[in-house]
Amino acid sequence: MKLKTNTQTISLQEKREIVKKTIEWCKTNLGVYNRRRNKFKYSMRVQSKKDINKIGCEAMGQFECKTNTLTIYHNNNQTVKDLVQTTIHEYTHYLQPISTYYRKYYKIYDYYSNPFEIEAFKNEKKYYKKCWKSIK
Repeated sequence: MKLKTNTQTISLQEKREIVKKTIEWCKTNLGVYNRRRNKFKYSMRVQSKKDINKIGCEAMGQFECKTNTLTIYHNNNQTVKDLVQTTIHEYTHYLQPISTYYRKYYKIYDYYSNPFEIEAFKNEKKYYKKCWKSIK
């Protein structure tokens, strides 16, 4: 992959390839969580107004535990760094016992002080360079 900077325009095809390779890197280096009923899947799409209303804000990505689906909103991820970090962040949620998040943490913490979000933010920063170096 010949992307030189984090600020150049990235085509949708290149974004898809980056996300696919980042997920493969995550599976190899962070592991998999096979205790959910549905098979893990991921998608890339535009975040619609309906999505924004459902979530309550614009987002870079989302993990839906009921369907075991990681979604990257490609219109909100403009750089390589955005894509790789968002994918790692959401993949971290895939690895977490996320039902706890909704039952317990969601009621106690705001978004940025939630222990699951703190872990996801740490992972995206911790693994970005290793992942990008490996997949580019």
